[in-house]
Amino acid sequence: MTSSLRNTVVVALAMVGAVIPGLVLTTDPRAMWTWAATITGLQLVAALVRSAVARRRGPADGAGAGSVLVSVAQFILLAVGAQVTAGLLTSGTVLAFNALPTVLERAVEVLSQDQPAPADDSTLLALAFVASLLTVLVDLVFIAARNAMLACMFTAVPFLVTVIIISHPVPVAAMAGLVISWCLLLWSRTLDHDLRWARLVTSPPNRKRWFGYSMWALVLTAVGLVGSLLAGLAIAPVERDLLPQANERSSVELTDPTVLLDQNLKRPEDATVATYDSSAKNGVMLRMAALTNVDQQGWHIVDMDLQSGFPEKIPGMSATGITDTTSVRPVDLDVSYLPLPYAPRRWNAQEGSWRYDPMTLSVVDVAEQPPRLGSYEVAHRDVEPSREQLLAASAGVAPDGDVANLSPADIPTAITTLTQEITAGANTDGEAAIALQTWLRDTSRFSYDLTVSPSINYDSLSAFLTQTHRGYCVHYAASMALMARSLGIPSRVGVGYTSGERSANGSWEVTAHDAHAWPELYFNGIGWVRFEPTVSVGEDPSWSTNAPTPSPSPTPSPTPSAEEPDTTPSAPPPPEQSPSVTPPNAQDGQDGQLDLPWEWIVAILTALIAGAVPMTVRTGIRRHRLSGEGAALVRGVFSEIRATAVDLDISWPELTLQQLAHRDWGLNAEASQAMKRILLATQELRFSARVPETDHLVSDVATVRAGWWASASSGRRLIARLLPKSLWH
Repeated sequence: MTSSLRNTVVVALAMVGAVIPGLVLTTDPRAMWTWAATITGLQLVAALVRSAVARRRGPADGAGAGSVLVSVAQFILLAVGAQVTAGLLTSGTVLAFNALPTVLERAVEVLSQDQPAPADDSTLLALAFVASLLTVLVDLVFIAARNAMLACMFTAVPFLVTVIIISHPVPVAAMAGLVISWCLLLWSRTLDHDLRWARLVTSPPNRKRWFGYSMWALVLTAVGLVGSLLAGLAIAPVERDLLPQANERSSVELTDPTVLLDQNLKRPEDATVATYDSSAKNGVMLRMAALTNVDQQGWHIVDMDLQSGFPEKIPGMSATGITDTTSVRPVDLDVSYLPLPYAPRRWNAQEGSWRYDPMTLSVVDVAEQPPRLGSYEVAHRDVEPSREQLLAASAGVAPDGDVANLSPADIPTAITTLTQEITAGANTDGEAAIALQTWLRDTSRFSYDLTVSPSINYDSLSAFLTQTHRGYCVHYAASMALMARSLGIPSRVGVGYTSGERSANGSWEVTAHDAHAWPELYFNGIGWVRFEPTVSVGEDPSWSTNAPTPSPSPTPSPTPSAEEPDTTPSAPPPPEQSPSVTPPNAQDGQDGQLDLPWEWIVAILTALIAGAVPMTVRTGIRRHRLSGEGAALVRGVFSEIRATAVDLDISWPELTLQQLAHRDWGLNAEASQAMKRILLATQELRFSARVPETDHLVSDVATVRAGWWASASSGRRLIARLLPKSLWH
């Protein structure tokens, strides 16, 4: 086994030991073997590349030029890995140059916790990506740069991060893994020194070629990164869990949310289920699920396409930014659904294994034994059109498919006829929706009654609308959603909690009797819009208030114990107070992807920056060489002259300094004399006991360089600036 292959194996073993402390950061039992497999895969690629280079160019280049190709290959693998991992985090189209920040953001979230992260793919792969990045860095500095000390520092990162974050003592095995990794690195480096000792006297030319290879690695890695980022444009994101989950159900059977709704509303004694903090003036509705499918038996939840990560898009909305953040503190909230304001963008519920449905944006716990839910925060974008927007809105085509868009053919004639009568004066779908809500909220016609059967089949809804006019929220919501569907407006029934009541300390208190159901209708350019048809419950949403009309005389009606009756619909707010949604092309608050032209601009800028790296490095080296004094300046001037000749492809024969000083370099008289002074000064430094005069050397270098650059072709000058050969020769 060559030394480069041995070092490759040692780096793999050292990194496996180094990541052992990270096991206390997560409860996932798959963590160790996943990280070990990732590290082993990267180093297997490194071993194969170095073996191929060693066979073609010799063992010395296996560690040198091989490391260049290894770095490029590993960085490409990292870019692809970031793409896959970011797909799990966002479940949407994530371009490669947005993938790395997404993955690192998730890793930072995990590392900012003071307790182990839950077992889920996003956490597992985000930490695996960090381990992979450290592996690439250790491989580069240990094998290419031959810096064992820096490699040991990188391997200590997982241990140091763990010690800083975790409040409880770190297991002894964690420190043992780090010590073993250090011992392996130092042992392999000692073998390298022993093998090289016999050749130190001869000073072979390959001994110091690591610097040139490092420059190659810098250049080609930059090029490789740009290429891999651009290649990421064609990589489809991964939207499914790739790995088997620990402590998760293979199939999820969810409780009918209307059953939970009925139980909460009819509890003999009310009880607090949660409190929350929100900047919203009237609080927020905490939504758990949506019933999209309707048939003769009523409204039902549909099979969900549960995905990990967070929603990338809000159905029906082009703007995806965050408008508010709500902090929820559950008190007696032990359910499979996570109550969230609509539309949720991010949440940090730690207990459980949460997955979301991209159509309804319902968030479900798929753990086999769901733990008691702790406090969590949710960032959301409110869907609040203005009244003017809603009045002008037309029905859209919901992305849910036929289950949300098609009107059942067997809707009772009594319901469809009544719907046509109520909406006869409406000119738009938005006006029709408001007319339905206004008709249902008429307290002179309907009354709130919890003693009614919870059934919402066709017969029950038909009787509710045409005969009894008595029911509670589920009857009002189901009726309006069905009537809207008969008009061709996509609809569904949302289930959750009302905003509750505001406490003296400014927080909001939600009780079991605040359980609620409401209809959601889908409109073009707006998305799913919430309505409030339930009589005597809250107020109409500001966007759905009807034109001012004389209010009917209020009639007493039973009301739930947790809710204050509102016997008259509120008057519409002044236009300037109406909330509005961001227009389709608005950019404010967006946290999603850039539009395609901007993505290409970012890619081009990245390529330009990467292309400027060699030129920047070469300029820095020249300035360093010419900034010394005395002997250091003489040596720097000579090195700079030779480097300039290499850059411009000017032959530098193997002659003595005296012979070189009298050689014709193709320069004018002034530049030739400057070249002669530089070479003779170098000769004097090497073969005499004193340092020659250096006052003229810097200006002599400028004169010689100007002469050579003037005589070179424009193409050669361009190559010399962008890819100076002296960096690797």
